[in-house]
Amino acid sequence: MELALALELLSPYPLSVDQHQASCRGAWMPIHVPLGWLDTETRAEWLVTSEGVPLPMRVRAALEAKRENDAWHLLRGLGGSAMSNMHLSATLGMWAARRQAQLRLPATGEPVIMPAEGRERRHEHLAVAALRDAQSMFSSLLWPRWAGPAVLVSGDQAFGALASDEAMLPRPALPLVRIPADIPEGSLREEMAARWCALILAIEAGDATWPAWLVRGMDGVARAKARGEGPSPRAMQAKRSAAGSDGLRRCLLTAEPDPELATAICAYLVHSRRVSHLPALLEALRNGADSLTALEIAYAATLNKLQQRH
Repeated sequence: MELALALELLSPYPLSVDQHQASCRGAWMPIHVPLGWLDTETRAEWLVTSEGVPLPMRVRAALEAKRENDAWHLLRGLGGSAMSNMHLSATLGMWAARRQAQLRLPATGEPVIMPAEGRERRHEHLAVAALRDAQSMFSSLLWPRWAGPAVLVSGDQAFGALASDEAMLPRPALPLVRIPADIPEGSLREEMAARWCALILAIEAGDATWPAWLVRGMDGVARAKARGEGPSPRAMQAKRSAAGSDGLRRCLLTAEPDPELATAICAYLVHSRRVSHLPALLEALRNGADSLTALEIAYAATLNKLQQRH
């Protein structure tokens, strides 16, 4: 009886947790419980909020307990790609592989269109090409940005964790993006590239919100690339020059920027000579810098410089 009392936990929550064990309040003294003794749900409950435990362990515990939203929440606060961490990459890769099997998706890392039959099946090569269009804009980021394939859900049906009224699920493993089923065939690659671009930006944002000009402008560049238009550096410079300093400032600060001017600004950012500065811009914006300051920090770009021919 006395031994049983000595081992009794006085609280369902631990005093502290490290990567090996949890220390709990006991009737006589602290009781140390190895994490391997815990069921998956309790282990996740204790580890998810324990900041002293390595992030890969916390994410793995959440995924093992089917608490995916907790795992994605933990990873949203991570700077850079989760896939650059060997332990996170392995954990996310195993989870993605299991979900691929459960959803009966092909065992591939290339984009997948669902439902994978009829027209959609015949156009999977466009999804791959469109993703390459979008990736070229973010070439200075470390790739891959997610584990497993990215899935384009065609139409308004629910699929996996993507509800019928949701446009995308931007997570670091098996992300899901919706695309309308009635897009004309000639516009498919353009629309797909825009959706992939939006997905990449959403994953990169974490808990931040991108300024409107960046979202609109990157969309415009992705569409131009998918159409094979470049976009033309000379035409984009002419657009920025015509807007002048006042027009550029309004575009960078308003919630409703001119789409063509926003595209011209973003074309400057992702040009092959300057795209290496894009990660610094995204980092500055994520950390609360305003658009003008972020551009000057990352690109040494003033309003006057944006108008000049380079």
